[in-house]
Amino acid sequence: MDLKNFALNILRRTIQKIQPDFLLKQKLEELNFYKTVEASSNLFVISLGKAGFTMGISFYDYLKQHHLNNKILKGFICTPYHTKKFDIDGFEIIESSHPYPDKNSLLAGERLFEITQTIPKETTIIVLLSGGASSLIEKPIDTISLEEIQHLTEKLLKSGATIQEINTIRKKLSLIKGGGLAEMLYPRDVYQFLLSDVIGPNAEEYVSSGPMYPDKTSDEKVYQLLEQYSIEWSKKILFPQKNRTSLKSSYTIGNNEIAAQKLKESLIEEGYRAEILRINFTGNLVQYEQIISNDIKNFLEKPKNKHALIWGGEPTIRITGTGIGGRNQELCLRIAFCLKEFSQYKEKILFSSFGTDGIDGPTDSAGGIVFCDSVQKINDLIKNHQEYSSAEDLLRNNDSYTALNLIDGLIKIGPTGTNLNDLSFFVYD
Repeated sequence: MDLKNFALNILRRTIQKIQPDFLLKQKLEELNFYKTVEASSNLFVISLGKAGFTMGISFYDYLKQHHLNNKILKGFICTPYHTKKFDIDGFEIIESSHPYPDKNSLLAGERLFEITQTIPKETTIIVLLSGGASSLIEKPIDTISLEEIQHLTEKLLKSGATIQEINTIRKKLSLIKGGGLAEMLYPRDVYQFLLSDVIGPNAEEYVSSGPMYPDKTSDEKVYQLLEQYSIEWSKKILFPQKNRTSLKSSYTIGNNEIAAQKLKESLIEEGYRAEILRINFTGNLVQYEQIISNDIKNFLEKPKNKHALIWGGEPTIRITGTGIGGRNQELCLRIAFCLKEFSQYKEKILFSSFGTDGIDGPTDSAGGIVFCDSVQKINDLIKNHQEYSSAEDLLRNNDSYTALNLIDGLIKIGPTGTNLNDLSFFVYD
């Protein structure tokens, strides 16, 4: 069997199972939400994040199915570049940048602010939120520039800080994050549907930096975190208060646990026994690699045919080199060193890790696939490289993209329209 194509098929099947349109419509039907819409005078629909377009059109289609799309007074979508598929009647759609904000992110923030000022107070608000909106849409506080936000975002993403810590800082610097959107929409009734890419307690308050949840952290916490991660920041800022919210209900339609279950389903459908060993992991990447390596080694002491192991989460990565890559690509390169110890299973085992959003770090890859002989292949192909002489050199420089690209081990599927953290799996055929 062609193990690589098998892994790619499993990945694609899983992505289909966790599409926001399916998950959102499932929740809307479960709630009989059309009754809430019928009782509303009109709607303002806001869809933000990596799944912004997908969730927006899904909600529109649900209303159309119930002959209620005429209730939409206005719609606004902010979504990553190249994810808008077509225009939607009554919706303004802005594409912008991830993981670093750009001028279109500011445009989206300004347009959302302007539109909310024109929406009647009796309008019911629908917020469809997925991960990624922290950079896709931004309205910085007056004393912060786009360049400063970009610089700080880059430093934070490379620091090893958790997403909760990163978004704690982002909340304070924005008029949209940390309850800023809730402040804009107050006192209108708001219903939120959440595709969660954040793991841990009160996750909903950190997805895309919690635009619908007033920030509860102290101003001092920002400076403590900056100092903790050795990020220089001399500017003293008076952070705005964003305390008002009229959020009626919030529903989580998908998370990492649901994604892992769908991956398990996909493997079972192909005749494999599959075990979910760990989900919602948030430690550092080196710890994650050690856990996964130990699980693989333990399994291979007494291997079972047609068996798969699954992990999920969002590990943090501390970048010290100048290479290109993402946490899934680097995890694959690290696990490749574990697999090379089991060359006797060359035709039987593989490891893959991918971001469910199709984006791994600032690259065009979702993650990677590695085998027992991947490290050897990299070493054979790197010999004539000017900068590197081995796979170890690539790993030390955080250049997992280059390493996997050498052996055709990158997963390039493009933005998927969903975002439920990362999934990893090991297969023994």
